[in-house]
Amino acid sequence: MFSKKYFQQVTLFIASLFLLTSFSACGGGQAVKSDESGKAGPAKEESREVPLSKKYDKIVFQKFEYDPKIEADYPGAVAECENSALAAVKSKKIFNSVAKGTAGAKKAGVLLVRAKVTNLRIVSSTARMWGGAFAGSSDMSLEMKLIDASTGQVVREKQLSTANNPWGAAWTAGSSDKTLPADLGKMVAEYIAAIQPRK
Repeated sequence: MFSKKYFQQVTLFIASLFLLTSFSACGGGQAVKSDESGKAGPAKEESREVPLSKKYDKIVFQKFEYDPKIEADYPGAVAECENSALAAVKSKKIFNSVAKGTAGAKKAGVLLVRAKVTNLRIVSSTARMWGGAFAGSSDMSLEMKLIDASTGQVVREKQLSTANNPWGAAWTAGSSDKTLPADLGKMVAEYIAAIQPRK
């Protein structure tokens, strides 16, 4: 039969393995990839965005573009991302006016936002429940153009993407899968806030 000391070592090993797995699952934040040049890559720590050459008074979000298959597979996700971006920019109070549509498309002092969702994968609740972390991560990315409405000139292009940690998503029963579109919308707002000159 097994000795008491051997039993204690096995128990300690199993407990350590359980704790290690638990702590790695808790670290499920979001991994953000963003690159000015147009190629997705790992985010650089302390990367500072260069402000636009002039301050804009009004920002207008045009309807986000997407492949029809994205809307068929994930109905409402693109609209949720767009609405989240709009609401987050409004809450920052860095523009005198925040609108949706084509209003003010030719006026001076207006920044137009044109975005296209290029990739979207959201792990379903069922897949997350049965597969856990092995169902993979959810991810979403978009290409954004910021245009000076008075000249029609593209003043900035940016690719933004976000993905969740599959272990964290499994630990939280898929809540970070569901919030992915809204999270990317907030990233859009953070980027715009970072490049809007203060004066």
